[in-house]
Amino acid sequence: MTTRIARIVCMGKLGGYAALLGGALLEIDGHMLWPSLDAVMADVQRLGIETAGAVIDTRSVTG
Repeated sequence: MTTRIARIVCMGKLGGYAALLGGALLEIDGHMLWPSLDAVMADVQRLGIETAGAVIDTRSVTG
């Protein structure tokens, strides 16, 4: 059995978090952007999908 692992992304200028599964944005209950890391993690884990250990952060390093 193959384990599905989602990557969590902090969506910089959008001000929220998203999940990628197989390179595509994951939609859960009509949501593709969550307001917090805890919210996206809870929804992804509720579906039985594991998450990668690191969060990809797209915010600018220069501010």
